[in-house]
Amino acid sequence: EKMGVDRRQLTSDKYGPESTEMRAGRIQAQEMAKLIFEDVRKTGRKVSDRDVLAVLRLWAFKNNDNRQNVMKEGVTFVHSDTLGLLAGRDGSVLVTAATTEYKEVTQIICKWLEDHTPKDLKNKFCFSSINVNSGYAAALHRDANNEGPSMIKALGKFSGGELNYWGEDDKSKGTVEKVCQHEDRLTVDICGNLLLFDGNRGHSVEEFEGERFSLVFFTNGQYRKADATLQAGIKDCGINFPTEKSMDYFKAMMDKPIGYVRSASAPKRSTQKIWRQPPERKPAGADFTSEAKMKLARTSAFKRSETEWSTECSDTEFIDSKIDHYIAADGRRGVRVCLVGASGKSVLVVDTIEDRKRGGHYKYEKLETFPHGPSLSSHRIADVRDWISAIVKPGRSKAGGTKRCLRNKATAAEPSAPPTKRARGAGA
Repeated sequence: EKMGVDRRQLTSDKYGPESTEMRAGRIQAQEMAKLIFEDVRKTGRKVSDRDVLAVLRLWAFKNNDNRQNVMKEGVTFVHSDTLGLLAGRDGSVLVTAATTEYKEVTQIICKWLEDHTPKDLKNKFCFSSINVNSGYAAALHRDANNEGPSMIKALGKFSGGELNYWGEDDKSKGTVEKVCQHEDRLTVDICGNLLLFDGNRGHSVEEFEGERFSLVFFTNGQYRKADATLQAGIKDCGINFPTEKSMDYFKAMMDKPIGYVRSASAPKRSTQKIWRQPPERKPAGADFTSEAKMKLARTSAFKRSETEWSTECSDTEFIDSKIDHYIAADGRRGVRVCLVGASGKSVLVVDTIEDRKRGGHYKYEKLETFPHGPSLSSHRIADVRDWISAIVKPGRSKAGGTKRCLRNKATAAEPSAPPTKRARGAGA
């Protein structure tokens, strides 16, 4: 409420895994991404490292305890989120809720990679997923359920934190600890370089001091299961979804591992590709990491425009709803309910305010401007939800809106596909 936000606004429409604090931080990161896109469109400039850093500083990371393969001894969780495609334990593939819920965050990261794609690449890098990591140095590991080609970049103000990579790691020869010896590593400064590597081969991160984020673009090993609807939803978020042809192009850039042969006559091979991309000294555009821009994102994140709450709507079918909690100028708490029509437009249907400050008593009534559905007059929010259920028929809007979490089962061509491990991605 210090930000003029009713706490219920952060909890009423958050999805399951989010805490209230996470929801608040991610909404602010989303607003920051919108502000950056506005500046990019006005100036025609590229998305800079600094832009992405501004978004990541506001983003609230979850305490991820699923990524056991990247945790060093004594670590119980890491700050890591996956945007894009994920493999479910039931054989399905899904687009994580955060991908579409905070679409502009996903888009700004994808646009950054597009704008920084090396000129010698014939194709834009293809990927289905992004691991967004903060503040940890990954232990030696091989990725699980990764198609292989991965692009990585680190951002922030830190020292250390280089990526160690064992490009000749042939996992058929033993465990990652057995095959990947310290003296065989290739150490890459991924703050000053963009690295293409195979995430299925051994890699780790050096210890570091300071603020360090990393972005790992990769393709989930189950990406072929994604149907047309799922692919359309993920592409709408800016992700350059792979095809067999584009995936083969990037696989061909890295020689297959043969294990480590300690011989003076060992042939020179290419198991990775490195492009020099030092931190920008004078990035174009406004500095969105400045305190003024950070404050702007925080304060504007929860403001509602009047047009968002229009009482005029030509729709007769409604596919979604939203309950908005706000704090009025006199300190009283209010509740607004809007419905989303099949056209994608929203219409305000209920607008009420408590009888007195902190009174907590509301009278919910359907606005006279909304002619559809049964009558509504109640003091109980549960009755409002029942009323919404009688009108709303969930679906996809004509404007292209999507559900928070897109999912489809294994395709008919794979009827006996066994349950899959979740893709643990690259901890770097």
